Amino acid sequence: MPRTGIWQPDPLRAPKMSMRSLWSGAREAQKKVMTVEEAGRWTEDDAELWDLTMAEERAGNLAGPYTPEEIETQVGRLWIAARRFSIRQGEKLRPIDDFSEFGVNAAFGASEKVLMKNLDQVVAWSRAWAEGVASGSRLQLVDSAGYLWDEPLDRDWGEEGACRLVGRVADLKQAYKQLPSSPAHQALGIVAVKSPDGSRKLYKSRSLMFGQAAAVYGFLRFSRAIAALGTSLLALVLIEFFDDFTQVEPEDSAQSAQDAMEDLLELLGWELSTSDEKRKPFAQVFVSLGVQVNFSQMVDRRLLLENKPGRVEAIEAQVEAILKAPEKKLGFKDALSLRGKVAFSEGQTHCRLTAFVARRLSEWSSYMGARKIPEDLEYGLRFAVAHLKSAGPRVIRPKSEEPPIIVFTDGACEDRTSIGGVVFVPGRAPETFGCVLRERDISDWRSKNDQKQVIGQAEIFPILVAKLTWAEYFRGKRVIYFIDNESAKIALIRAYSPILASLKLVMDCSAWDFHNECSSWYARVPTICNIADSPSRMELSSVLGVLGAIVVEPIFPSGMVPAEILK
Repeated sequence: MPRTGIWQPDPLRAPKMSMRSLWSGAREAQKKVMTVEEAGRWTEDDAELWDLTMAEERAGNLAGPYTPEEIETQVGRLWIAARRFSIRQGEKLRPIDDFSEFGVNAAFGASEKVLMKNLDQVVAWSRAWAEGVASGSRLQLVDSAGYLWDEPLDRDWGEEGACRLVGRVADLKQAYKQLPSSPAHQALGIVAVKSPDGSRKLYKSRSLMFGQAAAVYGFLRFSRAIAALGTSLLALVLIEFFDDFTQVEPEDSAQSAQDAMEDLLELLGWELSTSDEKRKPFAQVFVSLGVQVNFSQMVDRRLLLENKPGRVEAIEAQVEAILKAPEKKLGFKDALSLRGKVAFSEGQTHCRLTAFVARRLSEWSSYMGARKIPEDLEYGLRFAVAHLKSAGPRVIRPKSEEPPIIVFTDGACEDRTSIGGVVFVPGRAPETFGCVLRERDISDWRSKNDQKQVIGQAEIFPILVAKLTWAEYFRGKRVIYFIDNESAKIALIRAYSPILASLKLVMDCSAWDFHNECSSWYARVPTICNIADSPSRMELSSVLGVLGAIVVEPIFPSGMVPAEILK
């Protein structure tokens, strides 16, 4: 595909296969795709897929059915068909055409990398709008190029009216089917679908097909063009994502914006989804790209995000069905399904609490067959469900201009296991804690009977103690932690550790941050520069004395108490 100029250049998107190579395998591909299925394999999904194919044929999107000889008469000896299969999304069956099997997608190339807009743009535009309202009479904001926009607000709006935002989504009806395929490529736009008698029937596509790599690029050019026309000609705020167009508007201009968008699409010849489920009016609470966006507190510059109703409940039901089974086995299909659902659901809360669950599920899905679930994965699945159920909405507040809080932590494992921490809160004297851990509290950290060292956990644990001890300072703030242990730093950054004891501590730290709206950053500091080294050894260094550090009593997680504290 020639360069359009609407995306960034990317030489890596070139075709992986030449047309000569593609055509050289055409005759063999024709034989394979027409292979007759084994008898007795007709399923309910097959029947529904056949019905959907017949509906496409009646609508004029497909032409057929044809025999291989009839196809050859129309397009020539060299043609390649894609097998049609189905995937179920909830209660809906979606036809997919496998244009990758015989190399059609590999023969397509582009000189650009598609960059999709998403929920980030919805959040960014909404925040910029609300935070840009200055002194109730002007809208002032600096764009990504550094340009200052300074415009007067309509006097009838005022500050509250300008910030009273609402949103909706305009959805194109069967978007790919509204664009015709090129007649020059008809030999590459053939699908083979299993019929009730077990044979393969061939159909020629007349529109873009779901499964063609070229169709994605082809459609997204139109999607971007519609958004560009709406923004430049009609001053609409549009965030396009394939066939969905999220609109954001002040409440007073919402109806005008909806009418303008729908009239534009009608003028251009596009058909919108008009069902009650799809064509919803502007509202303070609406679903965009699978996420529930809540503008009810935008007057106070607060945006709320949460999973759309029913998503978390569906994940919980799937996890419970797996874990309550007698053998507790997980197959690759369920692993892939859960991985996608969990990653998307937790991702929309702008948190990393289930990152390790998604990682383990990805690894699990790389092996065929069902296997017994190990302890760390079971823990992760239960943790993910509990977190998603209790998470509540994610609150997006105005950007903070306050300097971050600085924390140093350290753990020591010699004759005994001890920890320490130092905090620097702007405008306050430094504070520090140090304590020795009881043997009974760290026994669970040992994965082997003869294990003596628990330094990995001892370096992570003071992070959790610091969060609990200085919770009053940390809530809603940005905090930078300096640690002198590389493995502990990496585990906290990745929100994952292969050691179950460390993993639980890491997840407790992430959960605390989430529930207290705290942004944490973890960095390495050399041991010789770690000011928390001396309190972790139950001493006060001369540096802490000069700084006038105040010794405080550490707060431990429920059920744990220190054996000795620094005084």
